[in-house]
This record gives sequence, structure tokens and C-alpha cells, in this order.
Amino acid sequence: MSHTFFYKNRYAIGVSVALIIIGAVAYITRTKKGEKMTEDFKLGNTTSKDGDLIFSMPITKFKEYIVVIVFGGISYATPSWIMNEVPKELLSKAIFVFAPYTMAYSSVAEKIKDFVSKNKIDVKDTSVIGFSAGALNVQKAYNNSFKFIGLIDPSTRAEYVGLPFTNNAKMVYNDDNWGGYPKIKESLPKLSEAVNKANGEAEKVALGHAKIPAYFFNKYKNKIV
Repeated sequence: MSHTFFYKNRYAIGVSVALIIIGAVAYITRTKKGEKMTEDFKLGNTTSKDGDLIFSMPITKFKEYIVVIVFGGISYATPSWIMNEVPKELLSKAIFVFAPYTMAYSSVAEKIKDFVSKNKIDVKDTSVIGFSAGALNVQKAYNNSFKFIGLIDPSTRAEYVGLPFTNNAKMVYNDDNWGGYPKIKESLPKLSEAVNKANGEAEKVALGHAKIPAYFFNKYKNKIV
């Protein structure tokens, strides 16, 4: 074996060791700054209330958070009911804020602003979702800057068909659930067409009204956060 070969290999080994050390230092530095690696993820969340709002906070501490606002509907579809329709996996990945349909988006946004300021939280993105009557709040506050916009068997109005939807809009509906509300029933297929034409995604399903939220959250759990 030549001396040249020996020294070349010793040099290569030295470079490899140096790269490993640099990588280890970088990992430790990132961890100290609060950036969580995959193996640090923990399943679970804690909840707190602020008036009619329910705040759900992941157990895992992230450097930045996605905030997901979810508006419930009329009657049984309270904030606590719709929270139970969200997979535990999702609640473990983002801050969820569950609101009644009677509360305007602007009022919810103010409460969230206070919450993140008090808890010194950095927000990366916001997703907004509405079920039934709560979807009216989402359509009224529509903004393309949201990471994700969800319409779950939504109540709607004719004027919302003309919203400037993009590919961040997702909708699951069954207009057959709206027989008692002919104007909504008539508008839903048109809203669906508008979402699909804008490269969003709208799907009609053969599910009862109360069954659609669980289907929606499972279908889009990798896009909401």
C-alpha cells in the first residue's frame, strides 16, 4: 500500500469526522433555540377557555405555530362538539381555536392576538374553517393569505360564489342536507363549481350533515397544518 493512498484516505476520514462534528453542533444549536425535531413530537393537547372560545394547545413546544380557527354551527354544533370531531393527531400539531358561529372572525382574531401575546407565541400561518352556519363567518372574512380555508357542508349566500378562491380553499358538502333551505341548496353546487374552477377542491358526499366534519378533518389533516 502506497504512502499516497494512506494519506488520501486519512484526509478523507478526517473530513468525514469534521462534518459529523459540525452536524452534531448544528443539531444541538437548533434544539437549544427551540426548533423541535420529529422525534420530539408528542401526541396530546391541553385546553383553556376564554368566554365562548376554546383554545387547544399542543403539548409539544414548537418554534412557530399554525393557528387553526374553527367555527361551529347552530344547536348541537358547539365549539366543544366540533373539537371532538378533530383527530387527536391534528390537535397535537397546531393551536386550535374553536368558536361559536355567532362570533365574528374579527372578534376571534382579537382574542387570538391577546392569547399569543400573553404566551409569547410566534404564529407562522393561520387556517380558517367553518361548519354549517359557521362557514358564513369564513366566507365573509375570506382572504387568500390564509394557509387553508375549509367549508364544511357550509351555509352560503349567492354573493359568495364570486369570491376570489384559490387552491387553498377546500369544501365538502351534501346539498341534499339543505332541503329546508332552498336558497342554500341551490347555491351549494355553484359554490362547489367556483372552488374547483379556482384549483381548490370541492367534493359532494352522501353523508348526513353531522357526519361531514369528521370526514373533512380526516381528509385534509395533512393540509390544514
